[in-house]
Amino acid sequence: MKKSIFSVFIFGIFLFLPIMLLAEPGQRFNIDGYSLHISATKLSSKLVVTGLVKGGDSCKNLQIYCYLIDENNRTDRVVAVIKNYSHTKKSSLKKNLVNNGGRRWKVSDVEIYK
Repeated sequence: MKKSIFSVFIFGIFLFLPIMLLAEPGQRFNIDGYSLHISATKLSSKLVVTGLVKGGDSCKNLQIYCYLIDENNRTDRVVAVIKNYSHTKKSSLKKNLVNNGGRRWKVSDVEIYK
């Protein structure tokens, strides 16, 4: 019995440890009634920006401009467009960006256009 509990515990560590190590806490923004949770993570040679949007007004094209900065003060920008955005459901965005910048990135500013 103890051996099977120990095996499940070890399996859980190996399953969730990589996820916890790669997970970035992300940043929260509230702009014009929209609630955004955005993360920027450097994976290999790509900068991956992911986010979750909820609330705000429904619109045909919700444009989200994310301004990023790394630990060396290099900057970049990611633009995401969510087509037929509805405030009644959560929408997500994911953009890959090839960037030779630093390893740690954060979102410095966000702008929303309808």
